[in-house]
Amino acid sequence: MANNPNVDDAICAILDLIRRRRSDISANGYDVYLSAVCNIYAIESGMVLAGDRNVDRVGMGLSPIFAAAGWELCRRGILRPGVQNIALHHPLNAFSPDRGYSITPAGERWFATANPLLYVPTDPSRLTAMLTSFSPKFGPGFGQRAEEAVKCYNALAHLACCAMSGAAAESILLALAIERREDADAVLGDYRASGGRTRVEKNLLGQVGEPTKSRFHTLMDLLNYWRDDSAHGTLSGIGDPEAFDALSRLLRLAHFATEHWTLLTGKP
Repeated sequence: MANNPNVDDAICAILDLIRRRRSDISANGYDVYLSAVCNIYAIESGMVLAGDRNVDRVGMGLSPIFAAAGWELCRRGILRPGVQNIALHHPLNAFSPDRGYSITPAGERWFATANPLLYVPTDPSRLTAMLTSFSPKFGPGFGQRAEEAVKCYNALAHLACCAMSGAAAESILLALAIERREDADAVLGDYRASGGRTRVEKNLLGQVGEPTKSRFHTLMDLLNYWRDDSAHGTLSGIGDPEAFDALSRLLRLAHFATEHWTLLTGKP
């Protein structure tokens, strides 16, 4: 029998069911009906057999953790409590948001673009472990900044999270550039000069073809923007969605740089 899930397990299960377009998770006007999701998880995880009369009881026992998972997805703007359209369904549902959730427009866009293999967990220790596992490749400076970014996010210090995510991304850039050029002093000299980040990135990608170059720019550019924005003295509009995306983008960049290490550096 499967162990009881934690919040991250429940989040992954909800996202997977939505991606698979399981029609049976939608009921009573909700895109994600909580009791249906719990029952499906209980069956698919092997906690209970399909058709077993205990399905509802087991599913009910899972509801607290799945409700917490649904709320976390609401906090991230992917879901929202309540029915999809209160005008088309029984009015009592409008007063029972705890029964399920609906996908937001931002959530629809997220599902259309997000890589399901690169889910960012909610547990700080798990996320920190995922990011710092790249430290042997990108150096202790990356690990330090990535860990600080996670701490900032979980402290709701969103501006600081984006700044540290951008700093960690620059550690990746420097590690790649130094490996390619085999001259750390020269790379760091370029980096510390005016316009140095752009120069280092241009030198790194000069011999790299498309679409690798475009993908690297896509992952780096927004992280660079958020880091620069955090350095200005004006009021910033950075909030939870931007901070969460910064961590997600940093994780994707780390994976991308690792997978394309030889292509980017010319070294095995």
